[in-house]
Amino acid sequence: MKKNIKSAASVFGRVVFANVICIFVCMVVSVICVALFTRVIGYNAYGTKASDSSDMSAGSSKVEMLYEYRYDQGEDTKKAEYEAQGYTVSTEKVRSEMSEGARAAFLIINQIFCLVVLIQFVYGEVWHTGTTDNNKVHFGRITYDKYRGLKIGALAMLPFLLLFIGLAVLKIFYPGFPLIVYKLLNSSVFSIIDVIFGSASKLSQLSVVRMVLSLSAFAVVPLISHIAYTLGFKQFSISEKLIYKKKKDK
Repeated sequence: MKKNIKSAASVFGRVVFANVICIFVCMVVSVICVALFTRVIGYNAYGTKASDSSDMSAGSSKVEMLYEYRYDQGEDTKKAEYEAQGYTVSTEKVRSEMSEGARAAFLIINQIFCLVVLIQFVYGEVWHTGTTDNNKVHFGRITYDKYRGLKIGALAMLPFLLLFIGLAVLKIFYPGFPLIVYKLLNSSVFSIIDVIFGSASKLSQLSVVRMVLSLSAFAVVPLISHIAYTLGFKQFSISEKLIYKKKKDK
């Protein structure tokens, strides 16, 4: 059990590191998909007005949200009106929402990349454990446990289960909690959780059923760990097979 905990701690650290990388993956894929699948439909106008002489000591003037403008509304006449009142008007572009198909493409592409990152960090560590155990079993030092990889992966996910419990507590005391934070903390399975949560953006909008179903996303790491340990114990290397095949083809 102690050996499983030690291996699980190592896998947990790798999952955390994978999550950090996947946060950036999510951001990059999101920016690319927004650029490809949305268009600029207008802008929001903000303004600053010069302070009165009596307020000069108070510092710079306050930025105000003035109005929203969309291209389908025709010519923007409000900008000139606000400038005539002494405002300095600046604009911020507004893009259209992604269609359901475009969002599905984002989630699929994002999950593929994040899954690759997760496998890269978890697979090799557990595969090596399986290979080491093969030698120990062969010399009678330990008894073979075909579910050891699954146990290591499950133990590694226990801290993330605490995150889920924290989410359940927040649903009672802070229902306005933004779900994007929880998704990013589990960014290696961001898309899976996003699909399960549906359109909910806050905890108050999330049903208990969907919340419980999101636990299924935590099965990914134990599954990777189980496959890696099994192949490692059998001393089956996917990379070696691919390299050997390429050399044979040549």
